[in-house]
Amino acid sequence: ERHYRRPGRPVIIEGVSTRWPALHRWTELAHLQAAAGHRPVFVRDLAAGCIDAGPYREVYRELSFGDFAQQVFSDPPPPLYLTQALIDRGNG
Repeated sequence: ERHYRRPGRPVIIEGVSTRWPALHRWTELAHLQAAAGHRPVFVRDLAAGCIDAGPYREVYRELSFGDFAQQVFSDPPPPLYLTQALIDRGNG
């Protein structure tokens, strides 16, 4: 045990989070939509951005977290990247 506490020595800890409630709730679309579905988020649309042509550009869109989650849970999920979110800041 002592040799794992020294700085610079990586450790893999397995099986610790299997009982963590969020591990299961955060994989349920209905829970995510109920908890924060109305909150605005900004996503980067990787399909609309282009790095091969002219000037580099990135395309961002604002969605509700519920709409974003719905798309992420679709098959196949669209190439969206969550960049900013004010998901849970009280009752506002």
